[in-house]
Amino acid sequence: MNVDVEASLAENNSHMPDALARSSKVIQRWCGYTAAYCVIPIPGIELAAVSTSQVLMIREISREYGVDFSWRRANILVAALFGGITSSASMLLLTRVLLPFASVLSLAGLNASITYILGQAFSVHFNAGGTLDDFDIKSVRKDLVDGIF
Repeated sequence: MNVDVEASLAENNSHMPDALARSSKVIQRWCGYTAAYCVIPIPGIELAAVSTSQVLMIREISREYGVDFSWRRANILVAALFGGITSSASMLLLTRVLLPFASVLSLAGLNASITYILGQAFSVHFNAGGTLDDFDIKSVRKDLVDGIF
C-alpha cells in the first residue's frame, strides 16, 4: 500500500514542472488583462474587473495543479490579501482629471504587480501540495514584507 502511495506521489511530482510552467503563462496573461483594466474610468467597476480577474486566474492555476477550486474561498482570499491595496489603487482613477496619463500608467503597473504576486503565491502554494483551504494568508503577507516574491 505504501509503495503505491509513494509511486503515485512520485508520478504527480514529475508533472509539477509542467504545471509550474503552465501556471506561469496563466499568470502572465492575467497580469496583462488586469493592467489593461486601468482604462476603465469608474473606480468601482475597475476594482470589480481586477478582483474578478484575479479569482479567475486562481481558478486556472488550481486547474493546472489539479486542486479543487471554490469561488467563495478564492474571493475571500483575494479580498483578504489585497482588498485594501486594490481599492486604494482604484482611487487613483479619481486623479485622472489632474494627471491622466500618469495615473493610468501607475494603476496599470500596480494592477499587474498585485496580480503577479497573487498568482505566484498560489502557484508556489499549489506546487507544494497545498489547497485553497490551507492557504496561509499570514505567511504570504510575511513573504511580501520580506521581499520573497
